[in-house]
Amino acid sequence: MYTLQYASKEKIENITELVNEVFKDYVIPINWTKESFLLDMAENSIILDHSQILYFGNEKLPIGFCITSARGKRARIDSFGIKNEFRKTGASYFLINNVFYDLAKKGFSSLQLEVESSQTRAVDFYIKNGFKISRTLDSFILPEITSCHKFNYSLTCSKSSIHHDVLLKAKRAPNWQREITSIQNSKKDYFMNQIRAKDKEIAKILWGRTEDTTYIVDIYQTDFTTEYSDIVQDAISFLSSFGKPLIIVSLPQNDPLNYVLLMSGSKIFLQQYEMILSI
Repeated sequence: MYTLQYASKEKIENITELVNEVFKDYVIPINWTKESFLLDMAENSIILDHSQILYFGNEKLPIGFCITSARGKRARIDSFGIKNEFRKTGASYFLINNVFYDLAKKGFSSLQLEVESSQTRAVDFYIKNGFKISRTLDSFILPEITSCHKFNYSLTCSKSSIHHDVLLKAKRAPNWQREITSIQNSKKDYFMNQIRAKDKEIAKILWGRTEDTTYIVDIYQTDFTTEYSDIVQDAISFLSSFGKPLIIVSLPQNDPLNYVLLMSGSKIFLQQYEMILSI
């Protein structure tokens, strides 16, 4: 009834069409183009030879997928889904168990994912299959701060200037998308600015813009004589000047930036669970 094939053997256009169809009724729809999928592949370390497409019947109708990322012995489900008409048929269990077997055979030690906390059926499905909630990720709408920023943002810098020791010193707790590997591998059109006070760098900010929003990827404190909360507040003021809603997504609750944003009056508009399974 069901057959599987590595996504590397399928055309990317067919993969994106399948994913977009499955996720069209989700809380956050996916609308991948070939170009945006390739960008996400680079940033999130998606490996098509570890990703699987599920087919039904002799005609090999594509009905589901597991798009998988990998770093070292850690794997991550970037997206997982089954077409609506094949849900509650056992297809999802068939797919997830074959993913477990394939990754274990290849020597991976853990598998993680993120799922919207409001999607109780999906959360229950993953728990039934051995995943445990490791932490919660919050997505924020940031307050508009109209006062003039006091720090200088005129100097740009390279993403390669961010190293793991910067995160360690600041006691950061990045999720997969904010790990140094994600930032340095990304080919997206992010902006990277130094934040300077009195001719001294105190932080770096990585951010971007869409037609509708301005978004923060991360704010990296590099000088610890200035309070992180002051840096973040000033950065919000700087980005508010672009006149678009300002957001930051999927920020772990155990990361210092999450606490600072809550104290600044930022409002949570979405929560996800980060879940992990030992293979």
